[in-house]
Order: sequence, then C-alpha cells, then structure tokens
Amino acid sequence: MAPQAAATAAGARTPGLAGRQVGESPRRAALAAYEGGQAAGFEDYAHALLALAASLTAREQPEIDEAAAVAGKVVDILDTRPTASVSDRVAEITTAFTGHRTLGPVRDFWDRWQARPRLELTTG
Repeated sequence: MAPQAAATAAGARTPGLAGRQVGESPRRAALAAYEGGQAAGFEDYAHALLALAASLTAREQPEIDEAAAVAGKVVDILDTRPTASVSDRVAEITTAFTGHRTLGPVRDFWDRWQARPRLELTTG
C-alpha cells in the first residue's frame, strides 16, 4: 500500500460520530463530488473508491461485503478505462478479501476481477 494510503487507512481506525470512522467522510465527499459532476478524472475517482474500500476493511469490525461492492465499481471502471496504477491498487486490496470468498459481494468481485483482461505491454 502506498505510504499516503497506509496512513489514511490507519487513521480510519479511530471511531467517529454515528459509528463512522474518522477519515471516511472526506472519501465519501470526494466520491459525491465526482458522481455529482463537480470533479473530473476517472482515475482519481477509482483511487478514491479504493481508498474508501481500504478504510472499510481497516475498521475494528471490517465491512468486507461493502468494501467488495465498492471495489467492484473499480473493476467496472477498469473494463472501460484500464490503467496500471488502478489495477495495482485493486491487486493490493484483494488481500483484504482473502478468507471471505463465500460472501456474495466478495465472490462477485473475484469473479469479475479474474475474468477481465490484463494490461499488456506491446512493442511496435
């Protein structure tokens, strides 16, 4: 995990108001800005989704099913706009889902992640 993401995920462990974790609100606000047309950049959006998924897995009581559903949105993005940096971050978050493959959202995430074509370097 990148140093900034690790620090952010670590900060997500502090209990916040209404059962939320401190640090999730800015992530959710960034996602809302993108989804509301106030921000641009599909790659930034994908990284924001992955940061949210990481924070959901870093809780004292992780929400693996919600994290997998959020990460699944990123797989959808990669299907139309593949980037190496986003693919690398998805590969990092998959470790959080190990041992939870029987959960429906995790199974769906794995099926879609493993079925998608991989980026290849070409010459020419």
